[in-house]
Amino acid sequence: MDAIISALDQLELGSPITAANLTMYPLLLPDESAPGYLTLDEALAAGLASVTEVSESGSVPELLVKNGAAKPVLILDGEELVGAKQNRIVNLTILVAAEQSLHIPVSCVEAGRWARRSREFAAAAMYERSQSKLDEFLETLEAVPRQAGAVFTINGIVAGLDVFDSPATWRKSMRKLVQSFGLDALDHAEARGHVGASEGGSDATPQPEAFLSALKQAARERFPAIGVGEDVRIASDTIVGGGLVVDGKVVHLVAFPASAHAV
Repeated sequence: MDAIISALDQLELGSPITAANLTMYPLLLPDESAPGYLTLDEALAAGLASVTEVSESGSVPELLVKNGAAKPVLILDGEELVGAKQNRIVNLTILVAAEQSLHIPVSCVEAGRWARRSREFAAAAMYERSQSKLDEFLETLEAVPRQAGAVFTINGIVAGLDVFDSPATWRKSMRKLVQSFGLDALDHAEARGHVGASEGGSDATPQPEAFLSALKQAARERFPAIGVGEDVRIASDTIVGGGLVVDGKVVHLVAFPASAHAV
């Protein structure tokens, strides 16, 4: 069976949890399986990995990851790396093999800022602005047992999905993901002039179910991954996304509507 469909079929959609105009629909796995890798934050904190410029002159599209751990290291699509000459965003989910070095593709965050700060990067807290409002989302949207991912809606419309192969990875990554969707929710609320207001139950519509169904049907292309595994690109008229598949199992899957009202 297709790895994406297999991964989605084993997920159970949990009860929604709402904070202001942001709602999280937990995606639950049958059990609490442990991951066979370290997250980038774990590896950096333990001194088992480093992320640096590829050279002293620097190269915006690439960084060098050195993994000294006995396990692979997972770097997430969209993760921000802070430091060195300028901050970068990781372009796709990558699994760096144990005790290996790898050049990874990144995008510039701070265009025009190319001042030397430090030789090494560190995974740091994003979104320092609006932190007090984001803290409200973090306090309310807490992980539930067996949760390995979530579908998020803003003002009742699906904003995106993230899911991992282990609830442990979700708990380690959840804060950054809630902050990311929280910023989008704040932008929408401010545009409507009612920051902190809920949407009066619009999340009662079957949006998440329709999104998951459309995700299963979306066309997929497969490519050798940068690092370990296979990179899967997902695209249809309503959905875009991608996933990392290792040994026939989805390690990380991310998907978004192709437009605000796609599903």
